[in-house]
Amino acid sequence: MLKSKRGSEYFTLSWNVLVRLIVVFVFIFLPVFAFVMQVTSSDYFEKNYLAIDLGILTDTVLASPNDLIYVYPHDTQKFSFDIQENNIRVINKKGTIIEGSIAKYGFIEDPTTKLYYDEVQPIVTYVGETPEYVIPVRIAIVKAGDTVRYYNTKEELINE
Repeated sequence: MLKSKRGSEYFTLSWNVLVRLIVVFVFIFLPVFAFVMQVTSSDYFEKNYLAIDLGILTDTVLASPNDLIYVYPHDTQKFSFDIQENNIRVINKKGTIIEGSIAKYGFIEDPTTKLYYDEVQPIVTYVGETPEYVIPVRIAIVKAGDTVRYYNTKEELINE
């Protein structure tokens, strides 16, 4: 008779532990796993790298006493860059729809220098759902006198 009571208490105890483990798995492990899968399959780290790099580069260009043209050496063709007051945002757009997260990094503006607040984006055509980039994008930053502006290609820079 005592063995049957111990068995039922053990079964109840193990059932409670099992239910708690399932709850922990559903509410903690699955969201973390989904986030990790999203981050590894997206451009999360690349966007953050570009935002930080271009923010620091903008600080450097704004601090330069001379005129300069700097063509960013990394390929940035799948991203749009939104230059705003005191920050730069890197966005992955598909048409007008923003995909994934937005990377953002700040810079310190020089009050004596005018920075144009533009959105620099690649020229894209779509074949079905697949984007085809018409012009490979290289960001060019131009400081002429007391103005700084971002461009998306060398060709656009030559035309102005």
